[in-house]
Amino acid sequence: MHENALQGFFNGGVTPFGYRSVETEKRGSTSKKKLELDPEEAMVMRLIFDLALKGDGDSGPMGMKNIVNWLNDRGYRTRSGKRWGLSTVHRYLNSKTYVGKKTFTSSLGGGNTIELPVTALISEDEYDRLQEMLEQKRPTKTPPRVVTGDVLLTGLATCPSCGSNMTTTTGKSGRYRYYSCANRVRTGACEGRRVPMEEFDALVEEAILEKFLTVENIDQLLEPLRQRQDQSSTDLKQRIVVREEEALAAKRSLDNLISLVKAGLEDPQDENFQEHYREAKEIHKQKQRELAQVAAELSPESKVTHASIVKFVRTLRTAIEDGSIGEKRSYLWSFIDNIEVGEDLIRIRGRRVQIEKAVVARQVERSAVPTFVREWRGDRDSNPGNALTFNGFQDRRIRPLCHLPGLLAV
Repeated sequence: MHENALQGFFNGGVTPFGYRSVETEKRGSTSKKKLELDPEEAMVMRLIFDLALKGDGDSGPMGMKNIVNWLNDRGYRTRSGKRWGLSTVHRYLNSKTYVGKKTFTSSLGGGNTIELPVTALISEDEYDRLQEMLEQKRPTKTPPRVVTGDVLLTGLATCPSCGSNMTTTTGKSGRYRYYSCANRVRTGACEGRRVPMEEFDALVEEAILEKFLTVENIDQLLEPLRQRQDQSSTDLKQRIVVREEEALAAKRSLDNLISLVKAGLEDPQDENFQEHYREAKEIHKQKQRELAQVAAELSPESKVTHASIVKFVRTLRTAIEDGSIGEKRSYLWSFIDNIEVGEDLIRIRGRRVQIEKAVVARQVERSAVPTFVREWRGDRDSNPGNALTFNGFQDRRIRPLCHLPGLLAV
């Protein structure tokens, strides 16, 4: 089995959804098999990835529960004919098989992993973006005080030295409030900062409004998304031709059955005929739904436009400038992951995918909890230019250290 896998052959077991095992050669009495795409299942699997990454044309990217409901409501079923479930969709969305990396774990060499080449259904870039989105949606437990408190940056401000959250402390018998490294407060083991809360809140708000939340900055940030959508449009146009042909073939099959009845060649009361007719009718409906899905993705409403960017910027700026502490905090949580409060630099980091989702959906969803993912792309975050960066406090006054493009870390 080890040698079989090294030669790129499938050793059996459960065939991944979207693929089928086919015999490619014969060696004596032994059949050598490889995995190839199953046209019907691969179409459904690609649809699942599209729903997770882009939505159905009427919405932004979908979470797993919405994907499951979408599939079941439209008659899609698993290989065994059952309804889709959360665990199944979650397993498929996390599987690297679909980027062309099916693996076999050999018993030799302490458990070597051998990679089998298979046809990819999604690209590495799509898979990475999807994993970021799934990580952001992962359930977390948040203390009630974080959700309901009157502190703007609770759950966002962190210490870059030890990674602890910044907690609230007071001075002068409660007259002044500060953000302080929680590890420093509890154990004294960290030299993290303590910064005046009111001035720090003002700094963050000003930085976000001036260096990030402008139409020009968001337009630049979303350029990769526009490029992906342009490429996607080309692919979709090819797919829509296929879907139209399939829908037309299904319609012809249904019409043929009706013609047989009209010609007196089939009895509409016959059980076999009724079964064939129900199957043909269901196939026709499904092919129409698939055609409508692809057509919806090509609709202008699913594209990033100047108007959608303006709306996004206006919504967030209004909330941050005029909202209550709770409203401001929930909007900040929707697109910021953490704010590092260093001795000389303050970095605000977030996810590009958060912004993409909001602009595509034409609405900003306020978050009830922060993401709690502090170093979500640490391997690409060595360059300070990837984040909003400002100097610290000087004589209790805040001045920008440098003017950066204002793009959140990617």
